[in-house]
Order: sequence, then C-alpha cells, then structure tokens
Amino acid sequence: MQKNIADIVSEICEARVTGILSLSLKNDSALFKIFFRNGAIYLITHSTCKDRECLMKMSEHQFLTGLFMPGAQVDTHQNGSSIPSDEVILILRKANKTIEWSGQWDGRVRAPGKDGISTTIVDSGIIAQLEEELVNVAGPVGPMVLAQAYDSCGLKPGQSITRTEFQRLVLAISGKLPDEQKIPFLKKFN
Repeated sequence: MQKNIADIVSEICEARVTGILSLSLKNDSALFKIFFRNGAIYLITHSTCKDRECLMKMSEHQFLTGLFMPGAQVDTHQNGSSIPSDEVILILRKANKTIEWSGQWDGRVRAPGKDGISTTIVDSGIIAQLEEELVNVAGPVGPMVLAQAYDSCGLKPGQSITRTEFQRLVLAISGKLPDEQKIPFLKKFN
C-alpha cells in the first residue's frame, strides 16, 4: 500500500519510539534514513548529506519502500537534528512523497524488550526462506550478497537473530539488489 512519508514520520513521533526509518530510492544504493530517539528526530542522512540538506534534496528523489526498525539507534556526537520534528514533518508534507509501505509499523505497537528493542528471535525457517529467495533472485552471487549483508550488520550466519537484526539484514540485502527485485524482496520479508 502507498503511504505518505510525512504520515509515517508523524506516527512514529507521536508514539515516542526510538528507531530508524530507512527509505530506499530508485537508482540509488544509499538509503535515506531518519533517526528517532523517544519520538524526536535526531538525525537525517542520505549518502554524504545530513539534516536540512537531505530534506531540501527530497524532490530530486523517487522513493520506493520503507522499513522502520524499532529500537535501532546510532551513537552521534551531535545533540540532535538542527530541525525540530514538527518542521521536518511539515517539509515532508510539502514534498508529498509516498512509499510502498507494508504496514509493519502502525503507530501503536512498541517492540518488546529494553529500550524498545525487539528481543523476539526469528525462526530459522524464515532465514532459510530468505537465503533461498536470495539465490532465486540474485542467482549464483546470492551467497556472496548474503555474506556481505551479514558482515555489514555485524551478524554471523547460523546464529539466532532478533526481529530487529533480521530487518537490518533484509535491508542490507535489498540495498544490493536492482530496483525491480528490491521491492518484491522487501515486501516478502517485512
């Protein structure tokens, strides 16, 4: 289902959760990311730009899909975004950008565990399905893409992973896929 990015950001802010909203873009392997701490936006990044610069360049991009990873956060030396959350939402509304949204974030559910980090372990059968689908989609380079994704997420194959770690892994894999394969892959594993 298509959903306005401003509506998603507003729901996350209102729910006062910590996490990262990652948005994939057409013909761009870099993700557009919005970082939240207790519902307040503290960082916006895309490639080498940050905060206001990223927002001003939004009109140049075609957004594809989004994924919210509750509990995920990045240590940063800055105190927070130079743009208040309300202003970010207003800028996003004016940009009127939509993404394919599978509804994994509905604004009401908080992930269990300390600081909102999901502690639910992903079934090994789902991970096996992911590996099989990756080989179907990417062919013989699938195992190499998977190994790179595990490495970039700091995970090891064969070990149990949480739902949040699984979402990061799916996002890392999808970043290596062509656009026409990225959307179906994200839909299947979100």
